[in-house]
Amino acid sequence: MKLILLGDKDTLELLKDIAEETGQFAEVVCVEKGFRDPAEKIAAEAAALQEEEAVFFPAIQDNRKRLAVLRGMKEKGCRVANLLHPTAAVSRTVQMEEGVAVFQQAVIGPHCILKDGSLVGMGAILEMDGILKEGASVEMKAVVMRHNRIPSCLSIEAGEMIPPKMYPY
Repeated sequence: MKLILLGDKDTLELLKDIAEETGQFAEVVCVEKGFRDPAEKIAAEAAALQEEEAVFFPAIQDNRKRLAVLRGMKEKGCRVANLLHPTAAVSRTVQMEEGVAVFQQAVIGPHCILKDGSLVGMGAILEMDGILKEGASVEMKAVVMRHNRIPSCLSIEAGEMIPPKMYPY
């Protein structure tokens, strides 16, 4: 299966590494898009690149734009992949929607839900019963303790620690 990553240069490099480490894609293609390219244009380009065995991933750091591109891709009928680095520890009870990326050495505990377009960065921890809403991210080495629902497109910054129930259900 072929993976087509569309996005900004730095994020493309990080996600290409994850995709290649999984061993699940025969080919990984990176299509660099400018920071100012509108989400609609990127999604339209993805639709134009559709192939029978291709899947896509919006490699965009900005949470709102990544979610907008993901939604546009899905509206145009593109199949969207999830990227899960092999060194990540993910409970078997975790639920993942589409366009989710879990980076190196991340830990995701039991009964967590990762909604469309959410990211869990390198070494980040999402403890049990957590929810990352659409487009939310937990950046490198951040810790989100149990029973939190991180709002849509919110970024928990690198190294930040969120105590239990700070963002309640």
